[in-house]
Amino acid sequence: AEYMGTSLHLVLKLSLVAFRIMSSERAFPHWHGPHGESDIKVHNSLTNSKVPFVTLEPKKIGWYTCGPTVYDSSHMGHARCYVTFDIIRRILQDYFGYDVNYVMNITDIDDKIILRARRNYLVAEYAKATDDLETIYSDASSTFQAMIEKQRQKVDELKEKTVEPRYADDLTAEKQTEALKLENVENEQKTFLSFYQSFKANTLENKEFDEIKAELVKLGKTALAEKLDKEKGSEVTDQEIYKQHSMKYEIEFFNDMRALNVRDPDALTRVTEYVDDIVNFVQKIIDNGYAYASNGSVYFDVAAYHNKNGHQYAKLVPTAISNKKLLEEDRYIWQLNEGTKARLWWKNRRKLPVINLLFGLWSDLFSYFPNSSKLLYSNP
Repeated sequence: AEYMGTSLHLVLKLSLVAFRIMSSERAFPHWHGPHGESDIKVHNSLTNSKVPFVTLEPKKIGWYTCGPTVYDSSHMGHARCYVTFDIIRRILQDYFGYDVNYVMNITDIDDKIILRARRNYLVAEYAKATDDLETIYSDASSTFQAMIEKQRQKVDELKEKTVEPRYADDLTAEKQTEALKLENVENEQKTFLSFYQSFKANTLENKEFDEIKAELVKLGKTALAEKLDKEKGSEVTDQEIYKQHSMKYEIEFFNDMRALNVRDPDALTRVTEYVDDIVNFVQKIIDNGYAYASNGSVYFDVAAYHNKNGHQYAKLVPTAISNKKLLEEDRYIWQLNEGTKARLWWKNRRKLPVINLLFGLWSDLFSYFPNSSKLLYSNP
């Protein structure tokens, strides 16, 4: 009986695996692969199988990879990603003898870069101009409290929110993210208040005034940045502020990678050097009928593209083609946003504040980043 039960369990398990394989195979399109043989085999997401690694030119590889968005310091995710790429690159070059041309892109214009650079600048200028610790305390503490109340309201609203079952995981993730934001800002407020109370209790007598002031500004930076950005963000128009910010973190990124013994790319490109090409690229997608403008943003039209002229959406993950949720969500390609002039988007995002002009701000973008094609920092 035990043997029969084990055998039946195995048969059922194998049947389930076979069903999943057959179900997934139906979603895979025909792959028009290159002709040739190779000692290397790689997993092909278009066929869900291992195929010979055949290059366009014998023993030559052109490899393009996305680099970081340089708005802040690198983290473990960057290390994991680029160390992995480096291992593969070294195997192809040093063991199999391929001539690899490794090209990396740096995203040096982005909403995160613009926001972070502007806020850092405003806080730095505030610190230079403000010597009254009571003023710093008042500005930061009142803003911390307003931020907490606003975030707590958002968390409470999400608790009451309901969605269709297929969006349940997204809602759970959103709830966790917003709850974590609330926890973080509450912890920052506590640390800020604790330091200020120590100052008022005269327990920081061994510290100089400039030291205390610098620490108070540092601990209250999140709140001060929020306040100052609302009041003066639109006044920050010097493009050098943004360029220096992205350059700083680009240099830091490559120093971190070299510390991990990751080889430099053979060529480096930056988004600011190709803005005109990106504009033309987006316009071409619109002209082809696969994108549309709405409320100041450009969306990739998934439905228009799928099954038209032999196209199949979700090529990289063909099994996702049965996911109606993904097919229903068009993708942002370009977004123009008031206050930041321009933003590029390659993510699913809804309900973002936008202005009604679509391409009218392209000229503003070039005035915001004049001579964008000439912003050539030294390659590493």
